[in-house]
Amino acid sequence: MPGYCETGWRRSIDRLAEPSTAVEEALTLAGELAPTDGSGWASVCYGMAMRLHITLEDDLVARLDRHVGRRRRSAFISQTIRKALDGESRWQDIEASLGALAEQQHEWDSDPDLWVRAQRSADAGRLG
Repeated sequence: MPGYCETGWRRSIDRLAEPSTAVEEALTLAGELAPTDGSGWASVCYGMAMRLHITLEDDLVARLDRHVGRRRRSAFISQTIRKALDGESRWQDIEASLGALAEQQHEWDSDPDLWVRAQRSADAGRLG
């Protein structure tokens, strides 16, 4: 995701009297805690969002509001678009791989179940 970074002073978790793992994890997840060289200076990066103007039918907006609420429209639309694009990308990968296996006899063609069991039993690290 495009964004920008800034360098500045941060309060280091290790300077707290009793560092809390929960606090450290929360700050890490929130993107507040960045790696530092010990000087107390760190780069903190922020994701940038682009504002778009889209047109939706009134009934669609009403359904959206009932489903996620007025304040969550953008997040829901962003998540939905991301899922749709990921799905499209997967289908493109699948279509690109069609025909990648040669049209000839494979080890598993005669009895796939037997072949799978043989593969599993040949794995010494497998339990069961």
